[in-house]
Amino acid sequence: MKIDYKLLGERIQELRKTRNIKQYGLAESVGLSGPFMSQVENGKKQLSQKCIKICQKHP
Repeated sequence: MKIDYKLLGERIQELRKTRNIKQYGLAESVGLSGPFMSQVENGKKQLSQKCIKICQKHP
C-alpha cells in the first residue's frame, strides 16, 4: 500500500490542532525537530514507518 504523505501530514496537523498540541511539542515527544515536523505536515518530508507508529500512540 502506497502512503500519501501529503494527506498524512494534513491529518497529523488536524489531529494535533484538535488536541491543542503545539507543533514543537509533538515533534519533541516523537524525537523530531520542529522544522522537520513542519515539513512533514506540509507534505515536504516523509515520516518513517516507525515514527508513524509512534505518532499513532501519542495521547
